[in-house]
Amino acid sequence: MTGKVSALLQSRWTLLLLLGGLIALILFVMPQRRDRVVARDGSSSWESSSAPPRREIVWSPATVIKEIQRNFPAGDFLTPHLTDNGSALYFAFRKHGRSADLFISRFQNGRWQRPTKVDALCSSANDLGATFSRDGQQVFFVSDRAGGLGGYDLYTATRVKDGWSQPRNLGKKINTKANEHDPALSPDGLALYFASNRSDEQLDLYRATRKNARTSWSDPEPLTEINQLASHERAPFVAGSGKYLYFASNRKQGKGIEPNFDLYRARIGERITDIENLGSSINSPADETESSLSPEGFRLLFASNRDGNGLIYQSSAQEVVVETQWDESRWLLCPQWWWKVLLIAITSVTLL
Repeated sequence: MTGKVSALLQSRWTLLLLLGGLIALILFVMPQRRDRVVARDGSSSWESSSAPPRREIVWSPATVIKEIQRNFPAGDFLTPHLTDNGSALYFAFRKHGRSADLFISRFQNGRWQRPTKVDALCSSANDLGATFSRDGQQVFFVSDRAGGLGGYDLYTATRVKDGWSQPRNLGKKINTKANEHDPALSPDGLALYFASNRSDEQLDLYRATRKNARTSWSDPEPLTEINQLASHERAPFVAGSGKYLYFASNRKQGKGIEPNFDLYRARIGERITDIENLGSSINSPADETESSLSPEGFRLLFASNRDGNGLIYQSSAQEVVVETQWDESRWLLCPQWWWKVLLIAITSVTLL
């Protein structure tokens, strides 16, 4: 009997040792967490322990660019877009009851200069949403001019000695009988993002690609990671690094909140991920759309109707620090009141 018990105990200890060894082996070969600090454009990365100091950045409260709206009648300012390293601003203006035209203003002497109409790109119809290749030699824009394939179509033109070439329609691969809006070109010029209601009455985001600037665009594919069934997605903009996509959406944000267009940002990779609202410094209960980021990423322009008419707003990224403050609302526990409490206690004891 004793021998059987001993054998049983030995077998159990053997099993426990084998199980412990297996657990140790699993723990040894399991992936270990290693945090790295990675630049947004993917150009640099560091081990977390040896990374340079990191700083916290927030968007400052947005303000109207007042210089732009001077000398214009009542109407809406639309589709702002920075080009020429942020020194030129293209936008559209639509006078009430009239069609939209494209204008340009240049930043000189610390302010935006009086805008001028871009006659080479304008027609008697609506022309808006100008966006540019990184070298500034090609422009894409939206128009419902005669001769198109549907309502609004996407057009392109190239820079020539005295301005812009004759605009041409991007053709049936991009445009449909529906409406195509808001073109946005990736920094390398190989991806074209835009909004369209080709599938139904809802605006969704699409992307077409090409191998190089001389080849034709592929058939556009919907951005399924962003598009939602119950909302409109529009106004894409690819940040200078090519790693982030800004867009506008009127998706539901919470119970009791009226739908309105807000600006969002998503990360572009093998998939589009990390969708985030740009926050209260940028967005309001009104509509915010058509964002454009300066090349260095520290200045954001967008259109909003928060003041009744469509106006162009700007915000700048600013560095912030977290400060610790003491909540003194419970005054009896605050040091500055201790001596008063002590004085009252001593006085009370003396009187007794």
